[in-house]
Amino acid sequence: MTSEIPDEGKIYFERYTFKVQKSFKGIASEKAITVDTGMGFGDCGFLFNLGPSYLVYGSTQNNILSTGICTRNKMVGLYPDHIFEEVKSEILQLHSLTKKGN
Repeated sequence: MTSEIPDEGKIYFERYTFKVQKSFKGIASEKAITVDTGMGFGDCGFLFNLGPSYLVYGSTQNNILSTGICTRNKMVGLYPDHIFEEVKSEILQLHSLTKKGN
């Protein structure tokens, strides 16, 4: 994952590039994608840490993929066991939905 702060019309946001390991809807797996989010501090931006893997929920508007703190984004694999089980359960549920074609 990489991060940058673009200066597009003086509207500041954080732009992250991810390699998709598994897609549940809309994005091809194994593809690099760019996701925009706010800077945090009251603008609903989700602050990703560089390095860990994430389960990212995003939406597209005007061909721009974005996410924020009101989505269900989660860091994957760096949790205590009981929280990791919740994340694992959510991923399994997403797998079952994609198999059903939803």
